[in-house]
Amino acid sequence: MSLQKRLGNNLLDAGIARVGMSQDGCLYNVGGLNTTTLTTSEEVLATITVQRNLLYNVREGLYIWAFGTTKNNGNNKQVRIRLVGLTGSIVADTGAVALNNGAFMVEGWILRAGANSSELVGRTAMGTTPTTSYLADVTTAMATLGSVVITGATPTAAGDLILKGYRVCYVSRGGVMTAGGVLA
Repeated sequence: MSLQKRLGNNLLDAGIARVGMSQDGCLYNVGGLNTTTLTTSEEVLATITVQRNLLYNVREGLYIWAFGTTKNNGNNKQVRIRLVGLTGSIVADTGAVALNNGAFMVEGWILRAGANSSELVGRTAMGTTPTTSYLADVTTAMATLGSVVITGATPTAAGDLILKGYRVCYVSRGGVMTAGGVLA
């Protein structure tokens, strides 16, 4: 009998079934982007679709990492990772930083704590301004979480912020690593 892991309402056979992941457990590895802000309001730079029931069990989660650059001016820029959409709970937030021709990095962990709750941990760096945040018991139906977004805000001038890439990884209580990928 092969290993099995409960995923959603199905038992997946670890010998043949694989969740669409890279060898290191990542669902998305996206680089080479040049997505700039188009307005002076907060806007979505990337939408990451999450498979329904991926976070079915408590202590499962997602790890999101994104990076980019800023234009050569002293205007304020802000990058966030949010649950669900533009108005969803904030996972990570750089805060408004006047960064001149620099780089930013945001990362966040979304961990399922219960049927309708999660723990969010975020860490960011924009230039020399690091931040860390923790938000517990966010009421979100994690089993039906459909998307996570990376947003940017450049209140002075559109185009001041450029998303270059992101990575999204599945965090579980364990898995079987093989040359072909992570077995579910």
